[in-house]
Amino acid sequence: MTIVLNTKGRLGNILFQYAALRNLSIKKNYNYFINTGIPFEILSRYFNIKNGSNYNQNEIINNYKSSDSNFFDNFFFDINDNTLIEGFFENIEYFKDNIDIIKNEIKIIDLEINNFTNNYINEITKNKYKIIGIHFRRGDMFDMFDKYGDIKCLFDKNTKSGYYELYNNFIKDYAKKVLNIIKKKEQYISIIVFTGGSLTNNYTHEDDISWVNNFIVQNNSEYNIFLSPGTLQNNEFLDYSLMSKCDYMIVPFQSTLSFMACYTSEKNIQIFSPTNLYGGVTIIEK
Repeated sequence: MTIVLNTKGRLGNILFQYAALRNLSIKKNYNYFINTGIPFEILSRYFNIKNGSNYNQNEIINNYKSSDSNFFDNFFFDINDNTLIEGFFENIEYFKDNIDIIKNEIKIIDLEINNFTNNYINEITKNKYKIIGIHFRRGDMFDMFDKYGDIKCLFDKNTKSGYYELYNNFIKDYAKKVLNIIKKKEQYISIIVFTGGSLTNNYTHEDDISWVNNFIVQNNSEYNIFLSPGTLQNNEFLDYSLMSKCDYMIVPFQSTLSFMACYTSEKNIQIFSPTNLYGGVTIIEK
């Protein structure tokens, strides 16, 4: 008897979905199985995530689909055994009951990555600098706009190029505003900039890196600022580990990856976002 999760999206999405499934399995004492777009042997290498025993397809007699990414459905915990589950479940209400267990399971356990990121953080902090992470989502946002018009709600323009320019200015200006806020209370700061995840042929990962490099050049006279080596390598696991070691995180547009990295961190990371991310406690600056 098993509940089965078909995951959607990339690493940050999958971690939310796993957290919801894991909490449900604990609360209801269900066996679970994950069908994931990222091969499970990769997930289990980087995280303390274990899959349940395989299942008989004929036993799956129920289906549960969540159509809304951020909305919390109270009926989720009424799901019966032998159910196929699909959805994004991007709200901490889905897994806060057993958060200590889940946090332990979705922290990076890969020694090579942890050693690298610990050494990297030590090198740029020099035992006195606070680390500020800035996560600029770009390429995948443009891809979503091309498909669904998701960015349109932010701006009042008529052309795609107009949306892209306004979005770029919005995330850049928001980051600068928050940096000014943090600078008033921290004497020594270093900044790590993250980006990546472009899914469109029009905007590539290299385009994202070029844009953030321009941001770094424009601000490196004022700040001690670095491009994440995880972003440079297009390695989400490395970025996730580095994000979890920041003291502050600036998230100009919501990101499951950076939120989960901060939420599961041993540090009390202060998150700045224009919106209340995923039902979590954040510092919100309009």
